[in-house]
Amino acid sequence: MPNVRFVFLVPATQSEREPMATDEGVKQTCHVCDQPLCVSWTDTHGIAQCWTCGAPYRVFHYENGVRAKKEPELLLEEGTLDEDRQCYAETQARLSAVGMGLSFPGGYDVATAEDHRKLGDWYKAHTEVAPVTAPKDSEELR
Repeated sequence: MPNVRFVFLVPATQSEREPMATDEGVKQTCHVCDQPLCVSWTDTHGIAQCWTCGAPYRVFHYENGVRAKKEPELLLEEGTLDEDRQCYAETQARLSAVGMGLSFPGGYDVATAEDHRKLGDWYKAHTEVAPVTAPKDSEELR
């Protein structure tokens, strides 16, 4: 498995962010929005969000208490990925770290109030029940 280099920048716009890449220079791509994976931290250690769509990723991995070099791991349930991709494609709304229990209200989150409204409207129109917002292994993240 290739070593991964993580780049976290805080410039004014997403276009100025450098995508995550492996040591070999291969750019990472988000599984939800298919854009270069530029990330922003959440309030949970080792967890970041795609700057474009808000998808949560575990970027720091540990094995036996020691940090391990691994690829970013998407923290959305595998069974909802197609639905999450469709929602983003239709709304361009970013997922919320606060809504997923990864950040505190007022903490680090790429979603706006408008994103919350768009997501709520989309899920009401496309699903019978509201989505479960906690990512897989959310108890482990706390």
